[in-house]
Amino acid sequence: MEDSFSARPWDEVRRELDAEGASYTVSVSRASRPFFPVDETQSYVIRVRQNGAVHQVTLTELPLCSPTVAAYEEHFR
Repeated sequence: MEDSFSARPWDEVRRELDAEGASYTVSVSRASRPFFPVDETQSYVIRVRQNGAVHQVTLTELPLCSPTVAAYEEHFR
């Protein structure tokens, strides 16, 4: 189950855990330096470990797309 939660938006995973009645704890991981910009309003799951009946969920903020990458992606649309 834990693998199915990785790299997904936290709001989506939280709804699934709540629907199952699962117990969970949440921690947030942040980069030590603000080199890459992030969207602090959108978190996603980077790791889930199970400790007994409790899921230990680790989140991080969604990285924002750099202007260079955005231009590259727009070129191929």
